[in-house]
This record gives sequence, structure tokens and C-alpha cells, in this order.
Amino acid sequence: MLKLRRWISAFCAVLALGAAQQRRSEAATTRVVRDDSFETLQQGELDGVAISSDGFLYPSYARRTVGDTETEIVWTVLQVGKNEVLCATGHDGKLIRIDADGDATVIAELPDPELTAMVALEDGSILVGGAPSGRIYRVGEDDEVTTFTQIEAKFIWDLEVDDEGTIWAATGTEGKLYRITQRRGEVQAEVAIDFPSRNIIDLWIDREGLMGEKGLIYIAGEDPGWVYSYKDGDENPTVVYDAAKNEIRALVPTEEGLILAINSDRAPSAQALNLTLRMSGASTATPGGATGSGSGSSSSRPGSRPGGRSSGEGDAFSTPSARPSGGPSSSIVLLTPDGFARDLWTSPERPIHSISVTPEGRLLISAGGKGRLFELLDHNAFAVVTDVEEDYLVRIVPVEDGWLLTAARNGLVFHLDHESAREAVYRSRIIDAETPVRWGRFYWRGEMNRGQKVTVAFRRGNSDDPEIDHWEDWSKGEEIENGKGVMIEGPPARYLQYQLTLENGRRANGKLKTDYVEAFYQRPNRSPRVTSLTISSGPAPRSGSSGG
Repeated sequence: MLKLRRWISAFCAVLALGAAQQRRSEAATTRVVRDDSFETLQQGELDGVAISSDGFLYPSYARRTVGDTETEIVWTVLQVGKNEVLCATGHDGKLIRIDADGDATVIAELPDPELTAMVALEDGSILVGGAPSGRIYRVGEDDEVTTFTQIEAKFIWDLEVDDEGTIWAATGTEGKLYRITQRRGEVQAEVAIDFPSRNIIDLWIDREGLMGEKGLIYIAGEDPGWVYSYKDGDENPTVVYDAAKNEIRALVPTEEGLILAINSDRAPSAQALNLTLRMSGASTATPGGATGSGSGSSSSRPGSRPGGRSSGEGDAFSTPSARPSGGPSSSIVLLTPDGFARDLWTSPERPIHSISVTPEGRLLISAGGKGRLFELLDHNAFAVVTDVEEDYLVRIVPVEDGWLLTAARNGLVFHLDHESAREAVYRSRIIDAETPVRWGRFYWRGEMNRGQKVTVAFRRGNSDDPEIDHWEDWSKGEEIENGKGVMIEGPPARYLQYQLTLENGRRANGKLKTDYVEAFYQRPNRSPRVTSLTISSGPAPRSGSSGG
């Protein structure tokens, strides 16, 4: 009888404990999602918004789409007049004009599949470099296109005109600099100098003597990645910088010296590598190690006269003869007039495609395969100032009121203003609470001045893809004050996405900046699951004792 009473007492105690645990488990717990880091914020969508490397959001340069060439890549562009843009494209050899209304017109389909370089002449005509034939075409009045000249090169990477009217062509894959002149209507093209680097990718003519001597031509090389200087008439170029990497992609002058974009990678993408292989007559299958890195010999030091060419034959991005130490990287280096090099920045994405300078002296850098444009800020900080979601931004071309950006894959051309966007929109990543929850208050914290405002909108769902499955529509934008929350209305949902609109008024003073945002939610604790039950009548009796 006593054992039965103990058993009933223990069973009731277990039931009481389970009921207490059940009541405690049904109490909701409050949690918070906080967006305050570059790693988290970069997962969202940008429209006129910049994200700094230390996790701030603020209005960026205003961006608009100039037009769609409906080609795979726009290698470069020239602004024609005030409202039209001439586009050199691939892979169908189309020369395309985009008018002020954004309409694209094919003015010529040329024999060369790639149109890789352009330059304007004093007479108003435009020269266009083609690959792989080495033809240079002339675009004259009424868009009449003729062959200007032809040189023995597969690629014409850059065209520049000096103060005397001489045209300089940077070429590959044999690393030759061509001098092209016009006399009495006759065009003469000749090799000015032969470089050790396989590809001469970029040219800059020092018209003002920034680096010490007026009229010197500075040349960016690939395989090996050397910077050369050359004076017309010299027998050999001078190596002024050895990057110990595979390529110098771009040269841009600043008040402090020459900015260099340096890549260890051999090609901007596997697609580009396949393209160059195809044009050089090789198989289009990407060879093993296509995304590897390499460098030419570093035996020649800055200031020395280079010797022979790097060994091997192949396309523009073929395997280098030697590899640099360290892993693949892309970086920005400042080369000063006295010959010293200073590392400025290592890109979080590679390779670097193009660089430019803002009116304030900051650097704009297109890099990586996500269509991102970076701006180099003070103290080695940086910001993503635009994101076009293309494979990569090929070229940054300065124009009077901003920059033209050319893209690969969809062949779009964008215009980026010098001024900040008056309305900047940031759309967050999809936030996952892991189970349906009751969303609560949302807080915005940052810097807001007179004439500026911030609005927020939300949408929620129970699947991780808002574009396919049935999510709510966006809520009406609600103005939010600094540090004062707004409610996220609606029934429980697992996923949340927010959209911030940062508005700069015409008379706004100061910088509008988001420090961080917070979204609170309540997540009920789950009920305990009883998988087994053991009932004991109590401790075993001591030795010698008897039970009743």
C-alpha cells in the first residue's frame, strides 16, 4: 500500500512539473535583428545608396541608365556632343550610337568581332580599334565608317593622341607600341618600340610634366606587370615600376603621382579568357588553371632598361612565364614622381577593371564580378557607391558632369552624376527569423539634418523567395525619426524585408547617414517534447531495513 501511495505521489509531481514547464515555454521571447556592418548591408540592393566599409549607409552619386546596346560587352564609350554616346562593343563588332532618349542605333557592323578602343581626333572624326585583325576604323561625318589603317596586332587596347597629333596605339599580344601619323592625307603606321610585356594595356601621356618630364609616355604592361616610360625616338623603354604581379590594368594621374591598378589574375573572367582564345585561333575550352595568377620576371628593377621578351606564345591572357609570391590579389598603388611606390588599397573583390578620380580627388574603382563601383575614402576605408548587378563594369569614362560606366553581359551604359542622389533607396536582404514570429518595432538611427527625411516600408512572407512565392505587397512608406520606432504591422511571418528611402531636400544641409537599424520580434518558445517517462518509488532501502 505504501509503495502505491509513493507511486501516485511521484506521478502527480511529474505532471505538475510538466504543466509548469508548459506555461513557461509558452511565454514569448523578444529578439532583435541589427544591421550595422558592411558584411550584412552589402547583401541588400542599392539605388543611389553607398555602403561604407565601416557599416554606414548614405546617399551616393545619382545613377541613370543611358541605354542598352543589346550586346554582350561595351568595351568603351565616347560622349559625342552633349547628349549622345558612341559605344564600341563585342562580340559582334557593332558600333552603336545612343541618343538623348536612350534609343540605340547600330551605325556599323564591322568585320572585327571586338571593338576595344576609341579616340577622338581634332577634325571631329573618331578612330576605333578592332580585334583580332588590327584594323583601325575611322568614323567621319554622317557616321561614314572607313578603314583608317591596319597594324600587325591582334588587340588594340588603347588609343591616345599627343599634342603634335601623333596617334599612339597600345597593342597585344606581342607588346608593341605603334606610332601612327597623317601627312598630306596619307596614314603611316610603324612600331615605335617593342616591350617585354605581351600586352600593352593602357597609355598616359604626361603633357604637364607631372612625373618629371613633359611629353613622356607611360605604359601599363601585362605579363610581366611593369610600368614603362618612353620618349619618342628612344631605342628602349625604361621600366619605372615592377609590380611583381601579372598586369598593370590602368594608369590614372593625380596631383600626388600616378595611380596604378594592379592584378595578379590573368583575365577578368573565364568568359573573357575564352573569348581571347577564340580570337587567337585556339580552342574555346578554358585551360586548366584559367583563373590562376602569374607574373613575369622581376630581374629588371625600376629605372633599368628591359632585356628580352617574356617566354611563350599565346593569347592576351595566356599563362605567364613565372608566378608571383602570395595568393591572387588586386590592389591600388601610388607611384610618386621621385620613383617611390606606396600601397593605397587592396580590393575586397578582384580583378580591378578601371579607375578614375572624383573632383574631390578620391578614387573610383570598378572591380570584381558583381558590377560594383568602389570609392576609396580616407584612412584606407572604402565604400560601394553603386551596384549594377552585371558581371563586371568594364570601363569608367570621365565626362563633364560625371562618368559613363560600361558593362559586360547585358551591354548596358550608365551615367553617374558628380552630385549625390536626392532620393536614395536601400532594399535589405531577406531577414529570416527561422520560424513564424510576431514582428514588432523598427528603429532607424543615424544623422539627419533640416530638409532631409527617411521613410521605411516593409514586406513579409513565409518563403525565402519573395519574387516567386506569395509575399505581402510593400507597405506604404512611413516617415521615421531618429531613434523613434515604427510598428511592423501584420500577422506572424517568418521572413521580413525592409526598404529605406533617404531623401535630400534642395536646401538640405549636412550629410544624411544611417548608423544602423534594428527590427524587434517575438518568438514563442516551443513546447517541450516528452520522449520518455521514468517513475521511481524513491531511493532504495538501506541494508537491514524493511519495507511495509
